[in-house]
Amino acid sequence: MDEGPDAMRLAATVFFVLIPTMGTISLHGDIVHLHNGTTLEGSVKSDGDGWTVRTLDGQAHTFRADQIDSIELVKTPDPADAFPAQWDPKLGIHVT
Repeated sequence: MDEGPDAMRLAATVFFVLIPTMGTISLHGDIVHLHNGTTLEGSVKSDGDGWTVRTLDGQAHTFRADQIDSIELVKTPDPADAFPAQWDPKLGIHVT
């Protein structure tokens, strides 16, 4: 493999741009709105009679279905959407 400037630039891009971004992508969760006005963000799972929200700090909060006003399901961003790859014919690979 050629280790010229283009290969070095690609390696630097992956190391300094893509890797740090991948860690932040999973920080966004679904949003639960309660009837009392409280809003929680985290991972939402049905547990039979209600819902459990595991917030970003790791705490689990369980609510009956009648306590919840609405749940916004937030799509987890795809890293490929954040950095669309383009074909580089010189390198013979997709680069961002």
